[in-house]
Amino acid sequence: MGEYVSIEVRDTGCGMSREVMTRIFDPFFSTKTINKGTGLGLAVVHGIVEDHGGTIQVESESGRGTVCFGFCCRQCQTRSQPR
Repeated sequence: MGEYVSIEVRDTGCGMSREVMTRIFDPFFSTKTINKGTGLGLAVVHGIVEDHGGTIQVESESGRGTVCFGFCCRQCQTRSQPR
């Protein structure tokens, strides 16, 4: 499996339902009102992490906050083609 670098981001917000969690990495998906966000943040982060051989795991429950765990290969080749 190799060595990974990890990051954990935790909040004490309102959490997410299972329905919302199934869509959090979809481009342009947002639970915010119009003009309050584009819904691209997590989709972009997810793409970057996967391009570097990593993964993101999310734990959340309505009313209890959310924890995101990001794991990236410490030394690996990216899947994207050089520009």
